[in-house]
Amino acid sequence: MVRHGIFASLCLIAMGYIAGHLVNSMSSLLLEKFLFKKQFAKAKQWYERVVAKCPAKAKLIAENVRQEFKLDVTALSAFDMRIRMEESMPNATITGFSFLSFYGMSRTMALLSWVGALPIAMFVADKYCGIKAFFAGGMVFLIICVVGFFFCYQYIRFVEYYYDFLGSTLLRVDNRKYGEKAKAKSDDNK
Repeated sequence: MVRHGIFASLCLIAMGYIAGHLVNSMSSLLLEKFLFKKQFAKAKQWYERVVAKCPAKAKLIAENVRQEFKLDVTALSAFDMRIRMEESMPNATITGFSFLSFYGMSRTMALLSWVGALPIAMFVADKYCGIKAFFAGGMVFLIICVVGFFFCYQYIRFVEYYYDFLGSTLLRVDNRKYGEKAKAKSDDNK
């Protein structure tokens, strides 16, 4: 009897894990590929924010990108920025992936909130009669949608943090030398 309970629990955990990956993939497809496609196309939006906030840093970044990538900074993709960070600042990669994890979680929670708002509201409304059902269901629907927008805001914010973090590696002129020194230092510590 206990074995069946343990087996059922393990199956439930495994199914939840698989379902989480499916929902995450759906949120990536729906939110990243369709709704926020421009946000992920290039690093240009990030660079425009740097130009607005600190023109001196923007000039240094543009020069470093021209030297290293032989590109105009507005043509630089997030992939180019990520590869550079991984090569030049391997210890910083962990922080970059933390931002990726947070924005992926927020994106998935936003989608789950919006998809689940109506069924949950209908379930709550079914427990009441008349105007109370309409009011309770409406309030629950509204609250869940607001929670979804909060997660969407967090998602966009963590995307911006991720780009800011990737872009910060472009401020260093000799990032490759720094990366080699950091790698040699970590090898010495082993």
